[in-house]
Amino acid sequence: MFIVSLLLAAGIVFAGSYEYLRVPAPGATTITSSGVSKVVLIEVAGSTEATGTVILKRVVLGTTTSNTQYTVTCSGGANVTGLVPTNTFYLAAGDTLIREGTATNGMVRLVLQ
Repeated sequence: MFIVSLLLAAGIVFAGSYEYLRVPAPGATTITSSGVSKVVLIEVAGSTEATGTVILKRVVLGTTTSNTQYTVTCSGGANVTGLVPTNTFYLAAGDTLIREGTATNGMVRLVLQ
């Protein structure tokens, strides 16, 4: 019984360590969370573009240069979910996330760890 309780508690802690960042439209979004989060998954849902891209750029607080972090390609209006294959896409409080590209009519959600 103790082991089951311990595993349940560990599962609750693990489940609580992820959060979504919603980016509903192209443009700039200022990161307001505290600390630093690693982007582990990008989801594009509801895009009706036959072929389109979502480009995510980051501007680090205190700078003016944007750096492309990731590009997602949508096709046939299908939802796209993709794991970020590198560990280099981080967002920190005060950074600005810029959404660009030709797939402009869907919701973009980032899973943060």
